[in-house]
Amino acid sequence: MTDKRVAVITGAGRGIGFAIAKRLGERGMHVIMTSKYEQVSDSAARLRAQGASAEALIVDTSDESSI
Repeated sequence: MTDKRVAVITGAGRGIGFAIAKRLGERGMHVIMTSKYEQVSDSAARLRAQGASAEALIVDTSDESSI
């Protein structure tokens, strides 16, 4: 567990969602990146390689059972 502020970003595997996760990670927040695509794991790894605290979850927010 971390004592950092935590942000959950949906659609964070690419595009605007990734940019938001990157910016928040650069500002010291722990980011939980979600996407229905496995690409989100690579995106979180990219942020960690840059020194950010990030983790990825593959979740389809349109499917209640996935959440």
